[in-house]
Amino acid sequence: MTMRNRSLAIVVPVSLIFSQPVAAHVALEPDTLGIANLLGLVLMLVAASAYGSGLIRMWRRAGVGRGIRQWQGGCFYLGITALVAALFWPLEALSRSNLWLHMVQHMVLIAVAAPLLALGRPWIPVLLSFPQPSQARILRWWRSLDLPRWLVLPGPLAATAIHGVVIWFWHAPGPFNLALANEAIHIIEHVTLFGTALLFWWALLKAGSQADGFGSGAMAALATLMHMGVLGALLTFAPTPLYERFASFSLSTLSPLEDQQLAGLIMWIPTSAVYLAAGLALIARGLENARRQASSIHSSAI
Repeated sequence: MTMRNRSLAIVVPVSLIFSQPVAAHVALEPDTLGIANLLGLVLMLVAASAYGSGLIRMWRRAGVGRGIRQWQGGCFYLGITALVAALFWPLEALSRSNLWLHMVQHMVLIAVAAPLLALGRPWIPVLLSFPQPSQARILRWWRSLDLPRWLVLPGPLAATAIHGVVIWFWHAPGPFNLALANEAIHIIEHVTLFGTALLFWWALLKAGSQADGFGSGAMAALATLMHMGVLGALLTFAPTPLYERFASFSLSTLSPLEDQQLAGLIMWIPTSAVYLAAGLALIARGLENARRQASSIHSSAI
């Protein structure tokens, strides 16, 4: 493999993380902001190119649709598109002065981009972007770490707890206001929100792929639906604005309290629909597995 392809493969795992500074909502010098935006956009395009390169290599060896199906590849690129919308245009600029658009940005990161990217299974094309000797060395190194399974990939309920704590922490008034006032902390906020969301959705996908895992996966999705709904309701019905920046500065025609109420409704209703759909899909998959097992037992009995 050429040095160019090797470089593409290396930047993919970190590209989504290090593109985060362009999403910070504190004031930046115009030149610095332009350079950061350009760098982040280039990294995002490199990630998309590397995924495509690995996917083509996989399909050349195994056949188109083998390993990763066409719709999964499409999901990955839709996820990249969602990240661009959240972190570059149009939400990055609009979310600086409106809380409800700021909430849309957060929800796109955790309930749109993260599940789409998880469905695309990007780590497989990333590995295939390396030359074969390097692939083997990477796998040997990973196995040599001998990390406990719960640390590498926690179960659905553990992933739900981790993601839930992160969501509630960053939407509490103190951390939220601090993140808006400090660029470095705001980067950490986006990295942890998006990172734990990827962990959560991957745990749900793994649960759905196991014959007996749909129950815990459905419980995880519905638990997230409930606690996100509670948090959204708290924002909606709070008697006063909770976030200092949006209480004192807004370009919206809404009052600060109305802006917060709309933000709470966005977290509460449309986002909850995503988790409800995931839970119902897992339940349907479990019922289908049960039907197949019953049919198989019936056929063998005859």
